[in-house]
Amino acid sequence: CIPVYYGAPDIRNFVPEDTFIDYTKFKDMEALDNYLHSISEKEAEKYLIAAESFLDSSAFDKFYCNNVVKEMVRAVLNC
Repeated sequence: CIPVYYGAPDIRNFVPEDTFIDYTKFKDMEALDNYLHSISEKEAEKYLIAAESFLDSSAFDKFYCNNVVKEMVRAVLNC
């Protein structure tokens, strides 16, 4: 599964761009649909390999639940 992302514009500060398809790069849903139907198996595999590498990397550690909670508590205590 290759994620199609439509959300915070600074996502690239947190997640490598080669791990998802950025909806905002397309004119509309039809353009995205055309791209998704035209993507080759080799291109799709590149996304999947990049995503797997990111998930296995230490850069992903900050997204684990315990680490998110620790950061939230730290932020609240520092207010």
